[in-house]
Amino acid sequence: MVNKDGNWVDTFSFGWAYRNATGGSYASMHVNQEINIASVSKTITAVGALQLLKKNNLKIDSTIGRWLPSYWNAAPAIRSITFGELLTHSSGISQSATTYDSLKATVARGLDNPLKPFDVYANSNFALFRAMIPYLADRNAAIAKENAMLPNTAGFETWLSQEYVKYMQANIFTPIGITNASCTPSANTAMAFNENTGGPVDQVVAAVNGDWLNVCGGGGYYLSAMEVAKFQAYLAHTNILLDHTQRALMNSKLLGWDNEDSRMSDKGQAYGKDGALYWDLNNDNIPNTGDAGLQTFIMQFPNKIEVTIAVTSIPGAFRTFAGMVNNAYNISWENK
Repeated sequence: MVNKDGNWVDTFSFGWAYRNATGGSYASMHVNQEINIASVSKTITAVGALQLLKKNNLKIDSTIGRWLPSYWNAAPAIRSITFGELLTHSSGISQSATTYDSLKATVARGLDNPLKPFDVYANSNFALFRAMIPYLADRNAAIAKENAMLPNTAGFETWLSQEYVKYMQANIFTPIGITNASCTPSANTAMAFNENTGGPVDQVVAAVNGDWLNVCGGGGYYLSAMEVAKFQAYLAHTNILLDHTQRALMNSKLLGWDNEDSRMSDKGQAYGKDGALYWDLNNDNIPNTGDAGLQTFIMQFPNKIEVTIAVTSIPGAFRTFAGMVNNAYNISWENK
C-alpha cells in the first residue's frame, strides 16, 4: 500500500510452487518474478492515454484521426472514432489481431460494425495506442520521424513501439519506482504451464513467452505481481499517475476496465480487469485440458483495497476471477 504522500509502505503477498507427483518442483513463482500480464496491460495503456489527452487539451470524445500515421490511410469512419470509444471497446472495430499489418488493414478498411455497440471486446482498440501515443507525446517529432524513415515502414513501426514503451516508462513506471518495464521477456520471466489435472506427470508442459514489442498496447507487458500491485496502489491512492478528475473519469466510464469484471460489491462499485493467454497445444482454437496458459487479474475495491492475481497455469478453461474475488471481499467484513 502507499501512504498519502505516495510512499510505498507495506503489502501482503505470497508465492507458490508447481510440484510434480514425486515432490520435485517444475517451477516456482514469486511476487518479484515477471509474467506476461496479458490484457491487464490495457489498464496501464489507458492511464498513459488519459495523461496525454490532458497534455493535448483533448477529451475522451475527441477523435483519433489526427494522431494516426498518415501513411496508414485511415478510412473516414476510423478517423472519427473517439478515444473514449477505443478505451471502452465501443469503436465498431472487432478485429483482435494486433500486428502492424493487421492494424493498417483494419484502419484502411473501416468499421466492422458502424452501429458501434458498447463493449465489443477487440484487442485492436488498445493496440492502436501503440501507434498513437508517440504522436500524442510529440506530434511534430513523430511526423518528422515518419517522413524521414519512409518508405522503411517496418523500421518506423519498430520506432513507434519503442517510443510507446519509452513514454510509458518515463511517465508511468519511473514515477512509481519501477525500472525497465518492458514488452520483451527476460531471464526473470515465468513460463506458462498446463495443470495436468488427473494425467501422468510427464504430460506437464511449459510454454515460453515471446517478444511482444511490436504487438503490445493491448497486452504484452512483462511485470511482476508486486509491480502490478504497486501500479494499482499508486493509481488508486495518489495523484502521481492521474489526478482526481482523471481517475474519476476513468472509473465512471470504465476506461481501461472491463465491464464484466467491474462488479458492484457490498461496499460499493469495484473496478476490474482480467488478462489471459494460452498456447493451443491440441490446435482446436479453445483453451482446454492440456493447453499451457496464464491468467492475470486486478480489481480495485472501496475502502482502499486492491487485489492483484498472477497465475502461471490454466486448468483447461480460464477461471472467472471477478466473481471469486468479489465474493471473497464481500464476506471478509465483520459486522459489529
